[in-house]
Amino acid sequence: MWSLGLTGRALGRRLDVSEAHKAIPEILTAIERSADAADAKKASPELEAARARSVDIARVSALASVLEGLSEHLTQDQAQKLFPLLMATVTTTVNSKEVTRLAAAAAAVAGKLSTESAQLALPSVINVLENSGTSINQMSAVGDLVNVFVGKVGAARLAATIRPLFRVIRATQTTAQLPTLKKVVDASGGLSAEDVRYLRAELAWAPSPAMAAVWGEVLVQLAPRDPVHAYVATLVEALKSPPSAGAATAVILDGLHSAVASAPGASAGLAATIAWIPTAFPDVDLAAAPECPAPPREGLACPAGSGP
Repeated sequence: MWSLGLTGRALGRRLDVSEAHKAIPEILTAIERSADAADAKKASPELEAARARSVDIARVSALASVLEGLSEHLTQDQAQKLFPLLMATVTTTVNSKEVTRLAAAAAAVAGKLSTESAQLALPSVINVLENSGTSINQMSAVGDLVNVFVGKVGAARLAATIRPLFRVIRATQTTAQLPTLKKVVDASGGLSAEDVRYLRAELAWAPSPAMAAVWGEVLVQLAPRDPVHAYVATLVEALKSPPSAGAATAVILDGLHSAVASAPGASAGLAATIAWIPTAFPDVDLAAAPECPAPPREGLACPAGSGP
């Protein structure tokens, strides 16, 4: 057996076709054993312990790295069998390094799935993202997998990943998933009005100025810009939210400038934009009190008379 470790991917790429075809079944067997151990966690403690003793997750993740390098040699049938096994292992691994390795291998394998198999595989990705027991490391790594399904599944199925990816942003408190989200939104035909309302709610109920800035950036990047009047109205409404009075203000002001070149932008300050809006978009109501959007999480409530 070859030496495993950080060079796993490179090692896999160096194997010739004959060696690759010999290596893949061995890797498949090792990952199957790992998936068996994952399933055992749902069984008796005795069975779990017996199976877990026979599995070395570090070795499996190293094998998965080799598999990533071998992905071009995978058949569609092998990819179809490997993908759910890798996903099962990802969901039972807490070590961030191993999660990253396994998820990267799963992404490489997913790239070899047929269109039909990709349609069947995507729900398992969504389930991980929606599972309340999924760790932040797992959510982040699995969220990146969604990229691979763009172009492999239809717009409606792809759109089903948008809310789960919003959940990743909330959990990780960063915009790291925004490139994936933008790719998904573009491929699925644009963000729905309901999803725009959801983003406005996340911004309005942001627990901190930093998270308000995160949700402000997501809203700026993903809200439909055609027609531009509606886009400006959406961002102006977002500016009225109390959490926007901080880092999010600059994000939204620059978002307006990116959509309409005549908008002053953050460098000119909030007052300049407030003065600009009535001249450029007189139908956008600056004076109206902000609407309190429905809270995106339990335990929150709008003040009486301010709800949607």
